[in-house]
Amino acid sequence: TAFNARVQAASERIARALPHRFAVARTRHELVALRLRAARETTRAVAIRAGSLQGRLDAAVVSRLSQLRRHAEAFAEALALLDPTRVLARGYSIVRNTEGRTVKAASELTAGARVVLEFGRGSADAQIEQLRND
Repeated sequence: TAFNARVQAASERIARALPHRFAVARTRHELVALRLRAARETTRAVAIRAGSLQGRLDAAVVSRLSQLRRHAEAFAEALALLDPTRVLARGYSIVRNTEGRTVKAASELTAGARVVLEFGRGSADAQIEQLRND
């Protein structure tokens, strides 16, 4: 019958097309597998490089923190040298007027002015009796 002939023809066309379609599918599969292998190798190489860079970054951070710590310690030492209480401990004193401002010259005072003398340990109130312009 005509129907059987059409089925037979379609079956033959499918039989001829299947090997080609399988070959195309196999080629595509192989290309995808190659790309996947290349991507894995690239990923491995990137992971190794990232690990190396992480190690270098860790070492750089530790080194920089150590350097900053040394600078901070040097600044702390320099600041300690400028501490006025160290000067007072050596026997000097600071004279302050009644407003609490440091007196830097005798010309800032008058006879009878009240002042506070600050020492390394403690302080004292005083009154200026006489000024000398040496």
